[in-house]
Amino acid sequence: MKKFFHLIFFLVLCLWFFNACKKADTPNKQAASSGANSSLSITSVPLETALQAIWEYGELWRTTRDSLNLPDDLKTTQAFLIKKEDLLGALGIEKNSNGIETPYQQGRAYIGMVNDTAHLYFVPVDNKGNDIIPGEPGERYVYDLITPCPNTCSPSSLLYQAFHEKLGGKRD
Repeated sequence: MKKFFHLIFFLVLCLWFFNACKKADTPNKQAASSGANSSLSITSVPLETALQAIWEYGELWRTTRDSLNLPDDLKTTQAFLIKKEDLLGALGIEKNSNGIETPYQQGRAYIGMVNDTAHLYFVPVDNKGNDIIPGEPGERYVYDLITPCPNTCSPSSLLYQAFHEKLGGKRD
């Protein structure tokens, strides 16, 4: 039964997100060169910005839960733990005999909302499962992975099409 409620919330969020993205001509994005850490070539935002956006996503969940009269103890997905091997494999990077060395073996992507646009905030995770938030005190930042669909997706992708219609059976 809980899975059913999670599915309902996810579908409501997806529909809302799709409509919000259709309204936006360009994603709301802060470049690292003007962000918290100008030495980065990827997008980052101050920690406080991410905290506010994550809270906004929580408010969206709480409002949706309350409007659907779902139980207060019903949990929703707040973040995704992503292992290095999964990310590298998804990017088509194969390990060679020396392996690929990185300081961390996993990262976590938190869901946030800014101006009706979904964001993913990414941080490295240590081997004890703790988030590592880069930067010095007062200047800490997180990576903002914001290039949401439909503006950046390939309409010919089966994964994109599955959002709009049920796709079953075997596909090439």
